[in-house]
Amino acid sequence: MKYHLLFLFFVLTAISTINAVPHLHKKGKTEFRKCPLPVKSTTPTITISPDLIVAGQLVEFSISGVELSKAVPIYIAFYKDVVLALQTPTALISKVDNPITVKAPPSLPEDYTVVIGFTDILSGSKPRIYCALAAVGGSSHVSVEVIEKLLSLHHH
Repeated sequence: MKYHLLFLFFVLTAISTINAVPHLHKKGKTEFRKCPLPVKSTTPTITISPDLIVAGQLVEFSISGVELSKAVPIYIAFYKDVVLALQTPTALISKVDNPITVKAPPSLPEDYTVVIGFTDILSGSKPRIYCALAAVGGSSHVSVEVIEKLLSLHHH
C-alpha cells in the first residue's frame, strides 16, 4: 500500500512539473532579423535585457553594427498585429555604444513584434536606413507599410 501511495505521489509530481514546462519553452532568445523593406536597409545587431521582455518593466536594447554621422531619433515600437501599435517609445541617440532603456507596454499579448528603426541622413547623399524586427511568440507580423511609416518619421 505504501508503494502505491508513493508511486501516486511521484506521478502527481511529474504531472504538475510537465504542466509547468510549456511556460519554459517561451523563454527562448529573442532574435532580431531584417525588416522586409523594399528599399536598401542595414540590419543592426540587437540584444535585449531581460530576454524575454516583461510587460510594464524596463527593457535595455543594445545596438551594434551601426555608424551614425550625428544624433538621430530611434524608434522602438511594439506591435500586436499587422497595424496595431501597442507602444512607440522614442529616444534620441548620437552613439549606440550605450544601451537604450525603454519601458515595455503595460500588457503584452502572447504574440507580438518589436520593431527598431532609424535613419541616418547624411548631407548630400542617400539616407542610411537601419531596421530590425523580432516576432515574439511566433506568429506576429507587421506590414511593410507600417514599418515604412515608422521610418518616414525620420525624414523631416
